[in-house]
Amino acid sequence: MLELLWSALNKVIKYVLNVFSPRRVPKDSQGYSTIQLIYDNYIVDSDSDHPRLVTGVVKVVFNRPLKKNAFNERMYMELIDAFQQISKDDHIHTCILTGNGDFYSSGNDLANFTASIMHPLSMARKARRICQEVIEAFITFKKPLVVVVNGPAIGLAVTSLGLCDRVYAVESAYFKTPFASLGISPEGCSTFTFPRIMGEKIAHEVLWEGKVLSAREALQCRLIHGVLSTKSDAENEALKHCEKIASSDGMESRRCLVRDGLVDELLEVNTQEQDVLERKFVSKDFFAKTAVFLEQKKMITAAIIVR
Repeated sequence: MLELLWSALNKVIKYVLNVFSPRRVPKDSQGYSTIQLIYDNYIVDSDSDHPRLVTGVVKVVFNRPLKKNAFNERMYMELIDAFQQISKDDHIHTCILTGNGDFYSSGNDLANFTASIMHPLSMARKARRICQEVIEAFITFKKPLVVVVNGPAIGLAVTSLGLCDRVYAVESAYFKTPFASLGISPEGCSTFTFPRIMGEKIAHEVLWEGKVLSAREALQCRLIHGVLSTKSDAENEALKHCEKIASSDGMESRRCLVRDGLVDELLEVNTQEQDVLERKFVSKDFFAKTAVFLEQKKMITAAIIVR
């Protein structure tokens, strides 16, 4: 009986490791990348298993559609791992990042703050560490990063676009950074990238006053590079850009145009932003505004805990 139980337990452990751990498969005989990264919250397609993809392109898809692709802790960690694994693969030239469902991403999942009761200082340190690490993953990502914004983008999903090399959006997308209404400060190196991209005035309106940009407005202020009617059209445009990179002399495909030469500066900006954010996370303003927000979302118990 004990042997049967031990055998069954081993099978369960192997199954769990197979399903929940990233798995890589070697390159095929033609030299194409057959990378297979298996995660809870992402779909990762390579050119070997997705006929629409150009050779040397991998597509990473946010896959929490029922939660509007909101980032929980595990999703952050999986994205960091995916970027690290893709960076190591010499047969991948470009990465496409997009979302599954109606949203690109609704930003930080509120459950990150309400899943367990923590001392405010511990919560602030943990939030700071996770946010800093995921932004570092964008900054140090070694391949050109092309984004298809398939729907609304909120918070970090917006600010991180300044670290991406090409961004296409569907007509129905909008871009919202509600930092002021939550009593927190901008992240994603946006205090550095947004003024460079769209100018000081509009960057201030977006980051500090919560100005919401439509897809056309985002295009006009150069946050994105194109607006398409459907996700399929936007992905086709992204693939054309990837194909252009893949057919270049190799130099363009090996460097990240936006981040090239700015890594050290961006890492320092990220640290400075996280210093401010960590202090904001333990401020009275943050707790008061977050409680109001949670009440508006009918998360009454969570609001009481925050208060």
